[in-house]
Order: sequence, then C-alpha cells, then structure tokens
Amino acid sequence: MAALVAISVGGACGGSKRGTLTGKSDGVRGPTEQRDQMGGSAPVLDGPCVPTGPELCFNALDDNCNGLLDEGCGVRAGLVHFMAAWAEPDVDVDLHVTDPGGEVAEVGHVSGCGLTKVQDCPGDQHLCHGQNYESVYLDGDEPVAGEYRVAVRLDALGSAEPPITVRIGARLGGSAYNRVVQLTHEEDEQVLTFRLGGDFGAEGLGVRSSSRGTGTR
Repeated sequence: MAALVAISVGGACGGSKRGTLTGKSDGVRGPTEQRDQMGGSAPVLDGPCVPTGPELCFNALDDNCNGLLDEGCGVRAGLVHFMAAWAEPDVDVDLHVTDPGGEVAEVGHVSGCGLTKVQDCPGDQHLCHGQNYESVYLDGDEPVAGEYRVAVRLDALGSAEPPITVRIGARLGGSAYNRVVQLTHEEDEQVLTFRLGGDFGAEGLGVRSSSRGTGTR
C-alpha cells in the first residue's frame, strides 16, 4: 500500500521560481471521481466552485466560492492555503502539507517555501475547544511553483465511531477547491497533490487515496 513519505530539505526553495498570484485562474482541474482502497468513492469537484450559501466558519470550505476559505472567521490565510476540519471533539486528525522543496509545514515555523501551520487539534491542552481544524497557509505574497502534497491522517479516534468525515479546502490564488473525505480507521490517510505552474496559475490537480497500517478495522 502506498504511503506518504516527506523528506525535510530546509531551504530548498531558495532557488525556486517565485512570483505573485494575481487575478483568477480557470479553476483547479481533476478527475470527477477517485475510488479509494477501501472500495468506497468520494466526489471531486471538476471546474468552477458551486456556491452553497453564505460562508460558514471552521468548515474548511469556500461556501460562497469567492476564492477564500473561512473568511471573516479569524482564520489566517494566504495566497496558498490548505485547511482540514472535522466535527468530533476528541478525534485527532493531522493535516500534513509538503511544499515544493519537500519540507512539511509545522506550527510555529515558516518553511523554506513560506508555508506555516496554525494549531494542532485537538491538542494536549485542548486549546481548540472542540472546534477542530488545522490550517496551512503561505506567510507572504510570493508563492513557489511546484507540487504541494496535502495529506489528512486519522491519528486517534478517541470515543468516536468511524468513519470520520473530514472537509478539505485548498486555495491557490483566486481558485478554491473543496473535497469531503471519510477516514475509516486509525492510520487511514488521504493524499491530494496540487501543482502550481511557473506562471503561478493552477495547472492541475492529482488525487489519490492511500491506506497505512494493518488494514480495515
């Protein structure tokens, strides 16, 4: 079974091509459906975002399709932005974003490509207050071209019963992408890959599912 392996090469983005995202791209393109290794399937949006109503806070989605995730909710954001949110207060889901230089974004640290992570929920000190989301954003205005790998992994179920529904949102410039996935057991993981072109438009999206551990439970 495939597994996500991230090798830290801090500072590798120093020589990468940078620029400023402006305007709106044509949207993030991808397959219409991706079947996971558990035999299930989840829809993948293909083409323009479809508005579902006013923006809702802490659901990691661009509800009103204006290219921003959870705006007006006090969530730090950037020209490149990834979020994951889930409802169960004691479930531990981890959002791991690997930048084009191969470095994983961490809380309290800015990667060589400018990414930083906001909060680790639910956390040992329960600072998330049952409102669980994790967010990785570009701290600056110079996005780096290349591949961004976004993984959500179920670390601990706590008292909850699977499956755990996780909402994933991504922003690249003026384009937003939403997906809802279900994690069925501890160590289950979903991986999405985004590519930002040299002209800093969203070239495309590849989606794959992977499962780590001993299998279904």
